[in-house]
Amino acid sequence: MVEVQPGLRERKKVRTRRALADAAVGLFAERGYEETTIADLAAAVEIAPRTFFSYFPAKEDVLFADIDDRIAALAKVDLRQPGERLLPAAQRMAGQLAKQVLWESADVKAEARQRIIEGQPSLQAALLLRLRAADQMLAARLLAAYPDEVDEVIAAAVVGAFTSALRTAAAAAPGRGPSAGEVQRVIGRVVRLLQHGLGA
Repeated sequence: MVEVQPGLRERKKVRTRRALADAAVGLFAERGYEETTIADLAAAVEIAPRTFFSYFPAKEDVLFADIDDRIAALAKVDLRQPGERLLPAAQRMAGQLAKQVLWESADVKAEARQRIIEGQPSLQAALLLRLRAADQMLAARLLAAYPDEVDEVIAAAVVGAFTSALRTAAAAAPGRGPSAGEVQRVIGRVVRLLQHGLGA
């Protein structure tokens, strides 16, 4: 299968979207979330205010560009290969899931974003809704991929075990994020838990 490279226009759109997301973190941190307008964000990357809405539906969405991209990537993860059972698949997918769930937690901008979100109740609610939607999407995909091994409850439990453990690991290492070794230990513990529970 030949991979089609994005065209110039698409690459420019990706760069502008990234520039808006980066500018937003700086402006929100400097001026405050409420005090920063869409016009301010647009001016920072030299686009018209109305053009902002070609990239994000609302001001809050610019702050969640990374996590929205990661959720979109999760929707494309190959959950089941031919003849594969759930536990081997869980081990195979764990690294990909960790990369998406941890959301570049060691990045300086990620730390700044987190401070901005924690200071604004509406942003906290928006983040929780995104995380919940991501978990529900993954559980639904898992159920569709393994109808012979899980039901709705077990699918939700498997997804919740991974995502909750990884998010807890990230929260336990503020400012730097968990190391690769720490992530592997978390994944190993969750897989062993699933082996015991699913085996029963």
